[in-house]
Amino acid sequence: MAEEYFSSELDRALARPDVGTLRLHLEDYRAYLDDVAGKAPYCRQGGAEGNFNYIYDAHEDPDLALAFVMLALSEYDDPHFIGMIAVGPLEDVLVFHEPTRELVDRIVAEARRTPRLRWMLNGIYFPKAEWAQQALQKAVNGAKHDDPLPPF
Repeated sequence: MAEEYFSSELDRALARPDVGTLRLHLEDYRAYLDDVAGKAPYCRQGGAEGNFNYIYDAHEDPDLALAFVMLALSEYDDPHFIGMIAVGPLEDVLVFHEPTRELVDRIVAEARRTPRLRWMLNGIYFPKAEWAQQALQKAVNGAKHDDPLPPF
């Protein structure tokens, strides 16, 4: 069976049947990070469905990790939160396991379209595989993590 075609990783994320639950997990993670930063006491957002722990484990499923990344990039404008998603699911999916060429190609293709993803890539550790490092570094294309968060 052929894989469904998506024009972007955001389209792929939005087509997921669990996209509503993923949004609840992201909002819960944002609330948790606000508490850690001293901005507001942690209060689980969205009822019992949202649980930030799912974001910590997303690296086990590259499609899930990229869905969290793309939803966060498109729905939040907080550089600290976007940076935490970068060093969370994005970095973890690339570093905890040997990334496949298909995964790296998907990330590189999306980085060419999405300035925020290039910004994220510049703030993370890359996989050990030299071919993956080279491809991802090329995708960063001069973006600096110290720059302001670009528009989506």
